[in-house]
Amino acid sequence: MIDLNTNPPEGVVVEEADNLKSWKIKLIGAAGTIYEGEEFKLEFRFTPQYPLEAPDVVFVRPFVPVHPQIYSNGHICLNILYKDWSPVQTVAHVCLSIISMISSCTKKCISVAKKDCLGFPELDYGCNWSAYVRPF
Repeated sequence: MIDLNTNPPEGVVVEEADNLKSWKIKLIGAAGTIYEGEEFKLEFRFTPQYPLEAPDVVFVRPFVPVHPQIYSNGHICLNILYKDWSPVQTVAHVCLSIISMISSCTKKCISVAKKDCLGFPELDYGCNWSAYVRPF
């Protein structure tokens, strides 16, 4: 946490981290992307099993990006938050992965069905799906 406050990755700002169960972090859209300069808020919720289990990470309304791998309720379809979680990953790693995921899109759109999160290659919304989707 100290490193995240003193030397955060570009586009990451810690807003609230006063307790061990929940942190709020602001992400700023990367330059040169369709989200450039936009601000989004994430909530990290940590269970007693963290870091052996991934934290729950969601975008907080109304700061939810329009993106095919992010549902309107803020839930994020990203492998490292589920089956590809590793205890060596940090909050900074997760934030960078999310920034990378949203930066890879070339147009803003929403998921139209749950199968959008299953990795079907025929569902092309201008994003690099294969790097980020997770099967249910």
